[in-house]
Amino acid sequence: MVVIVVKDTERTGDEARSLMQWLAVEDDLRGRVRLLERPSAAGELGGIVDGVEVALAAGGTGLASVLVAWVKTRVGYLRVRVERPDGGVVELTTSGVRGLDADGVRAQVHELGEFFAVDPVPAADESQPAGSSPTSAG
Repeated sequence: MVVIVVKDTERTGDEARSLMQWLAVEDDLRGRVRLLERPSAAGELGGIVDGVEVALAAGGTGLASVLVAWVKTRVGYLRVRVERPDGGVVELTTSGVRGLDADGVRAQVHELGEFFAVDPVPAADESQPAGSSPTSAG
């Protein structure tokens, strides 16, 4: 699961809902997106929505494209923190994305797609020292 949290705005819940709507219409992400709701503090009514959780299928280019496009359209300043299950984090800001030209958008989508494509669990053969075999008999 990838967690995307909207930060630094008074409209966090509204922005998270907007992001969810953008993501939910993508064929590759349909049915894989849900709102994140923090439990309410004492004296508050209901929980606080501050982000979305996305179950990624193979790759992540679709998510990267939608996320960059969505951030580019936001009004005012906001920061989006994206967290992988392995603890990897990347942040996007409206000020960092809004002014990108087409080449800059493509580069940002590529970089974010690479971030999503990282396998947080190394393959068994990658965990062995060079020249050793996990099944070698002695």
